[in-house]
Amino acid sequence: MTAHPSRWWRRRREGAHDAAPLVALAEAMTERDAAAIRRLLDPDVTMTIDSGPLELGGELRGHDAAAVELLTYPSDLAVVSINGAPGIVGRRDDRVVATISASVRHGRIVTLWSVRNPEKLRGWDDRS
Repeated sequence: MTAHPSRWWRRRREGAHDAAPLVALAEAMTERDAAAIRRLLDPDVTMTIDSGPLELGGELRGHDAAAVELLTYPSDLAVVSINGAPGIVGRRDDRVVATISASVRHGRIVTLWSVRNPEKLRGWDDRS
């Protein structure tokens, strides 16, 4: 019997090779354009933030809340491969301070996963 991929894996793979929404999101974040960010996000987007033990993380729902959060990220952004799919890396003072992964459906970002936990980002500085 062949194992079926988990629902998470199927969702993660949807749009995994389409970097265009993430390129547009990185551009909107760099330009600090909240309206453009909201247009790229599904109105019911879910954003999960892993910020580590020293900061408040958690989950945000809705494109307004996610746009406000994304505007707090650095403007030095690059679209890179994260776990085999397009993602965004944010740098401040030449150090990686955030990564963003996403799932896309029908051209809109429906889920965002962000890591801002310094412990989990240490290896990213070695890749640069």
